[in-house]
Amino acid sequence: MPQTMPTNLQVSWTMSLPPIAHSLAPAPLPQSFKNSLDALLHWPDGTLAILHQAFQENRSRFEIWNQIPPERILAYEQAAKVYKRGIGVAHKAPLTHSGSYPIVATTLNELISNLEQERRFVICDEKLLEAWPALNKLNPFSLHLTEITKSLESVSRILKVYEETAPGLDFAILGGGVLADTAAFCAALKNKPFTLVPSTLLAMVDACVGGKTGVNFPPFGKNQVGAFAFPNRVAIVAELLTTLPEREIRAGMSEVVKHGLLSSDLDFVTQVNQALRPIQLKSLTQGLFSAIAVKAQVVEKDPTEKNQRASLNLGHTLAHALEAYSHAHSKHILLHGEAVGLGLFFQCILAKNEGYLSKKDFQLITNLLRQTEVLMSTESLHRTLGEPTRMEALFDPLYEHILRDKKSQGDLDKSPWILLKGIGEVVTKEQKPVVYLAKDAVHKAFLEFLKTLP
Repeated sequence: MPQTMPTNLQVSWTMSLPPIAHSLAPAPLPQSFKNSLDALLHWPDGTLAILHQAFQENRSRFEIWNQIPPERILAYEQAAKVYKRGIGVAHKAPLTHSGSYPIVATTLNELISNLEQERRFVICDEKLLEAWPALNKLNPFSLHLTEITKSLESVSRILKVYEETAPGLDFAILGGGVLADTAAFCAALKNKPFTLVPSTLLAMVDACVGGKTGVNFPPFGKNQVGAFAFPNRVAIVAELLTTLPEREIRAGMSEVVKHGLLSSDLDFVTQVNQALRPIQLKSLTQGLFSAIAVKAQVVEKDPTEKNQRASLNLGHTLAHALEAYSHAHSKHILLHGEAVGLGLFFQCILAKNEGYLSKKDFQLITNLLRQTEVLMSTESLHRTLGEPTRMEALFDPLYEHILRDKKSQGDLDKSPWILLKGIGEVVTKEQKPVVYLAKDAVHKAFLEFLKTLP
């Protein structure tokens, strides 16, 4: 039986901002500085143009921009703050920040009572508000975001409402991972504290922990523009999962499985899976906190992903590529958790082919992915990718997205991967949990992946 896990955690962190400093590199030189969104975001003219150019050149997050034109220094500073969640500029030294925050279990009634006593700018997902009308007591600004609208345009919309209705107030964010990432980025841009109340399984075990905020930046990929910003409190309300659609439950289980694979403790994976069907709140809450604790422990050691935290991207390299392709080509959008489930399976194939993962562990993990129903069928994948004529032909466009992964160092010959060496152990190279593989190896694994999906 799984051990009983306390239903509260305290997460402490210390980090430097910008988070990573390696080699000096010339600042990107955009051709145009005109973009109306700069004004809506209250960013210096030219910020968006600099970001576009940096992504076009596939600039690494491990470099510090140098040789910045004096007349554009404010725009470059703003672009650097949000490019791949922050990089350095040569004329400014990084600053050290630290803090801590609680993650606590609570009930919906207790949550509403507490937030009613606090003056906050409350942002709530529209679907959550429909399912739980009692949240209307908080007079929230409600909206529904998807991966398509997880964008700087949505950031500007939220900031406009904030400035018009609640200037100066702290934030309270109630919703899934997409809303949490976007609204928390807004709070970070305003330098305001925020409380997170995740409403989906995926958000509870993953998105609410770790301080990563941000939005997508088409056509350059997911979560490419953002900031590291930690909440001042996270409230876990397990009863919110009672109205979550089954598809969202399966998608969230992929992150539970990922945390189990990283921790070598698979008991809580079984506990959460069983407690969801039907929902058993006490057992579910305990299982959730076991899963949350895995990420919390990693984040405490490496909050800005210099080394160990990159392991939390297990399964995400292919996942982000699949999502980007799905968003561009299909009306049936692939959910993030669904993509992660596929990515977990794909990295197993890669790890097995490269000689890191034994056949025994490969089979164990494959069985776990099937038992928890996070591995979607070939037919479903085909539909969410826009029903291409030949799935094999998807490799080249997917690989283009893979090369834009945030872990990339700008090498067009090799792509970055997090791979398992066994249950609870990732492959480490030069003290980092990232393996760079040639395109041929990835292509071989992709063909095997297509043949072995259910």
